[in-house]
Amino acid sequence: MSRYDGTSLIKELTGFPDFGRRAQVLARVTDLFMSGRTLFDEEQIELFDDVLICLSEQVESPARAFLSERLSIVPNSPKRITRRLAQDCEIRVARPVLLNSEQLDDGTLSEIAKSRTQDHLWAISRRKSISEPVTEILTERGSIDVLHCVVENTGARFFDRTFSKLVQRCAHDSNLAAKAWCRQFQAIDW
Repeated sequence: MSRYDGTSLIKELTGFPDFGRRAQVLARVTDLFMSGRTLFDEEQIELFDDVLICLSEQVESPARAFLSERLSIVPNSPKRITRRLAQDCEIRVARPVLLNSEQLDDGTLSEIAKSRTQDHLWAISRRKSISEPVTEILTERGSIDVLHCVVENTGARFFDRTFSKLVQRCAHDSNLAAKAWCRQFQAIDW
């Protein structure tokens, strides 16, 4: 399908006047993507990206949350819609992709960690792996709950300076201090 066909398809799909019908179209387009996701080439995935972005802008948060759940576990999910879902102000939309999506790079995660809510930070802190720059932001901005998750996450990597900041933040939480001590102790190569 050419880019022109994609544009006319988007106009046709977004022409429905009610949110319920738009949500149904979003679900059907998502199903179509999911059913062929391993067969699509980059151009086809970009077309799905365009369509999903356009549709997601015209539905309410429950429909976006459903889309986020579906795309969060897909290794080749369309990148721009995945990023938009992760940046969504509503945590029920952002959480699935923040927790699971492999399509979110460190720049995107850092941007979200700098600007979004503690709920967003908590979701990032639960990812399978977290790079040093992202961990640093979580350690600086995160609540005590976020810090507990970061320390418990064996996939979180720390700069030395970040770990020092974490230790300073542990001063008023003995449980967090114990977890940080155990984490540091485990990192020593005997």
